Amino acid sequence: MSDGLKNVAAPNVTIKLGEKPYRLTPLTPETLGEIEDHVVTLRSNPILKVKEVLAIKDHGFDADQQKFMMEAAIRATSDLGLSASQDDVDNFMNSYDGICFMLWTMVREHQPEVDSPEKAREILSGLTMADLMAIQEDMKRVSGLSALGNSESEAPELKVTPPAE
Repeated sequence: MSDGLKNVAAPNVTIKLGEKPYRLTPLTPETLGEIEDHVVTLRSNPILKVKEVLAIKDHGFDADQQKFMMEAAIRATSDLGLSASQDDVDNFMNSYDGICFMLWTMVREHQPEVDSPEKAREILSGLTMADLMAIQEDMKRVSGLSALGNSESEAPELKVTPPAE
């Protein structure tokens, strides 16, 4: 069977983190929606940002400037929409936070003790960059998010960024 068909078939994969095995389950459309919803929650709210600035004593903006800033923030908020772009989701999934979130969504069915992205972060802490990239590749293969090509060279470049210490 070609690599692409194996990716579509979403094989069961167990990864070992420390001494414990974790079974990865394929992502469902609901889980993908959950990931997109999470990415949307990561956006900053322009209205709250303006309110923070205006709350600073002696901010130096007169009433007309304040009104203009608030109206611009309201327009910017409405332009954000309620969905994340594919680029936003891809950038998140290629970040350390994205790997933690995806690990949580893929192991929680069979390992209920992994009950949050923060718990997944604890499990992944201390791993090397090479280990993180290997785990990310396993998760992408099981989830169907990796390239459907027939060779390793056709897979997208991984851009894992380690967590800030």
